[in-house]
Amino acid sequence: MLTTAIALIGMALSTTILTFVWRRNPFHPTIFFVLFACVDVFFPALYWEQYGQVGNPEWLTPLTSEKVYSAILFYSIFFFIFITSFLVTEGRLRPNFRRTQPSVAIHTRLPAALYILLALTLVKLGIEIQSRGGLDAWIFSKVVFAVNGSNIGAEDSLGPLTALPLRELFQASVGLAFFYRRHLRSTWLFTYVFPVIAVLLAMATFLRGTVLFCLISLVFAEFMRQLVAPKASTSKIRTRKTLGAVAVALLAGFFSIYLYGAVRDGFRDAAKQDESVEFILATPTFLTAGHGLLGVSHILAEYGHSVNYLSGKTYIDMLLLPVPRSIYTSKPAWYGIDDITRGMGWPESTQSAVTMPGEAFANFGVFGIILAIPLGMVFGWTQRIVRSDPVRLMLLGPTLFFQVTSVASWMSFTGIMNSAPVLAILFVVAFYFNRKPTVARKPLSTHSMNGSLRGDQAAGTSVSI
Repeated sequence: MLTTAIALIGMALSTTILTFVWRRNPFHPTIFFVLFACVDVFFPALYWEQYGQVGNPEWLTPLTSEKVYSAILFYSIFFFIFITSFLVTEGRLRPNFRRTQPSVAIHTRLPAALYILLALTLVKLGIEIQSRGGLDAWIFSKVVFAVNGSNIGAEDSLGPLTALPLRELFQASVGLAFFYRRHLRSTWLFTYVFPVIAVLLAMATFLRGTVLFCLISLVFAEFMRQLVAPKASTSKIRTRKTLGAVAVALLAGFFSIYLYGAVRDGFRDAAKQDESVEFILATPTFLTAGHGLLGVSHILAEYGHSVNYLSGKTYIDMLLLPVPRSIYTSKPAWYGIDDITRGMGWPESTQSAVTMPGEAFANFGVFGIILAIPLGMVFGWTQRIVRSDPVRLMLLGPTLFFQVTSVASWMSFTGIMNSAPVLAILFVVAFYFNRKPTVARKPLSTHSMNGSLRGDQAAGTSVSI
């Protein structure tokens, strides 16, 4: 009963935070943090108490109700301190898109950059397909063995291209061009062709999260574009319709991606059982598996009892991630959250959801809850920097909104540091496109910028990013 009560309180508070942030900005990182907490921790806790744990591997010891209760309590306190720290640090900065015109680089450099990035991305993809033995072998390895690392090392022949996030850079640039498409020549290319290519390249990863992230990036760009110059007399109505369209698009994309995941997992399970690869539809368990709850529960049950605390080792190791092995000669092959799961005796092939509260406890015990404050402050400061400029918001907003929040929810500081290089490169790209503003060739909509601004002032609306 205690677990149920805490889970219900957690979901209620999460819903409150979600509603508050959605009213300010439907594309805010805290929205995904709340959704991941509900889907991966709070709802599974309710399900487990009524029906028991599902889908646990045979080598994992079942959890008792007391252990789950302790994990839910620690997770909930850490989570809401983290969200509060995030929102307080971020503040109420309101960027004025209506006074911001695209720079010269948007007109001259963005189209050329898209063509170059597309060419390099296709070259990288072609080399990867060839290195895995052709198209059929590449598709089979992607669909069946993408998770367990059976093909790790197959991309060694890519050379320096391996370290460059070319597809991610292309996708971010497509989102920027999609936002400014009315200002660019050959508008149809940036409205239809490049977005479709970006989605197809995301599908080529065979990772449902990557496809969903690409779709979110495009919806994000269109949402912001419509908010730039709404009609003067119907700004409130148009804003509501835009929010409704965003909600429908996100829900449709969410369930479509999970249906794809069920089909993919069905092929994977069939391939592992029978070489003929007879298809068996896998049942999605994303609302009942509770990977995050499973990870944090076992961490609280074992660390400080059968396993010694790590005393900050995972955080220090990940801060040294950018240091090359030629300098850091003793750099281990596996570190970060892998130290936590291997310390509990879990197999090396596992990719477990440690969660931010779980990593904090594994390092410092109950006192790890204090880390919720600086972690929230880091996200808040980053969000302030990103949303203070339209180009930075278009390039980094979707990455911070979905990609970083998803990996941080599962992989904690390891996931954050793994995303840091992409964010750093996108910051440089934003600086590249952020020349001194000039007058745009065409307005962002059929309405004048001044008329739109007066209309919004009359209607009493504002855009909160």
